[in-house]
Amino acid sequence: MWKLSLAAKWILGILFGFGAVTTMMYYTNPGWSIFQYPGTIYDSILKKPKAPQIVDQYVEGGCGTRVHWSDNAVGEDGVKFYRRVVGQPNFDAIRITDEHLGIPGSFDDHNLPMGTYEYKVGVFNGYGESFSNISEQLVIDNAACGNDPLLIKPLNPLIVAVAVEGGCKARIFWSDNSLDEDGVRIYRWSFVDPNSVMIDELGPHAGVPGSYDDPDLPPTTYEYQVSVFNANGESFSNVSDDVVINDPDCEQISAQPQAQLSTPLVISVATKTPTPAAAQACIWKAAVNVFIRKGPGASLYPELTTVNAGDMLPVVGQSEDEFFWALKLDGDALGYVSKSEKFGHADGPCNVPVLQDPPPPPPPAQCTDGVDNDGDGLVDMSDRNCRNPDDNTEDR
Repeated sequence: MWKLSLAAKWILGILFGFGAVTTMMYYTNPGWSIFQYPGTIYDSILKKPKAPQIVDQYVEGGCGTRVHWSDNAVGEDGVKFYRRVVGQPNFDAIRITDEHLGIPGSFDDHNLPMGTYEYKVGVFNGYGESFSNISEQLVIDNAACGNDPLLIKPLNPLIVAVAVEGGCKARIFWSDNSLDEDGVRIYRWSFVDPNSVMIDELGPHAGVPGSYDDPDLPPTTYEYQVSVFNANGESFSNVSDDVVINDPDCEQISAQPQAQLSTPLVISVATKTPTPAAAQACIWKAAVNVFIRKGPGASLYPELTTVNAGDMLPVVGQSEDEFFWALKLDGDALGYVSKSEKFGHADGPCNVPVLQDPPPPPPPAQCTDGVDNDGDGLVDMSDRNCRNPDDNTEDR
């Protein structure tokens, strides 16, 4: 009898608690019903954002992928993109962005070695993370993409706010999303000097939010970027909003006058003393002997020059599809090389502009159709530059 009474008390308590919760949920969300599908109860209590959906995926540029997705949430704090090598048990987070708020989007994954890959998208807020469906499998099988192991860089940070402190000091706030970084780097641009300058290198934050003060700035407008790095590479944040220093008194207290800002500063971690340093730039270093071509394409564009393993060239831009670096050659000529790390690796602030691709060269002469294919005004069969496909001699 005692056991039956205790059981009855438990049952009544559970029913009372359940009734109180459902009543509260009804009044806070009129029209809500307990008979809706079970996921509604979970979402209503924890307020997780609604899951996104991957709607398309394909191989892009030979060694990369592009995934299109729809964002179904308006209460998210950010978005994470995940990749998995087919056959492996777990997905790796490869990129994080701030909120998308219901807007369709896409993301690219560059410089992949040969293999088969799957992707998913997660949206998150303070109550948890909701995941999309898993993409179709995407196969990278271009021999130019290589068989090197897939390197997992640290997950990129995000700049969440900037402010002016005390009139002459910029303060940058960022979220650190990585647990496997070796350190943090701070970069700065200004309207006086558009070149990116690394102004500090800090120790690892290991997922702890951070802030950084850049003091004694002359009056102008600044932008900042934060990166984290480890042995596998460097991952960059978004570029900050503008930070405007407009107090004329800052000119007098500045460590260097505005006119000399073109000499970059590197700030020592130990002393915070500004010291002149060489300009920071995005530099590409060849991993193997490789052709530099006139445009972005493995064979479409002619070769301009050959570089040897270890040679370094400045990066001044990237192709329209963002799969090739545009390099500055002697005489200010531009040459293009694949971003695949099989051929080389770019280091430094590489947030370079997208350039318009050069027009492709005319098609080669066709010696069998009697048409002026190469645009020189001569029918190819009569063109001295056209060779007979049978005897490999010039047609006369």
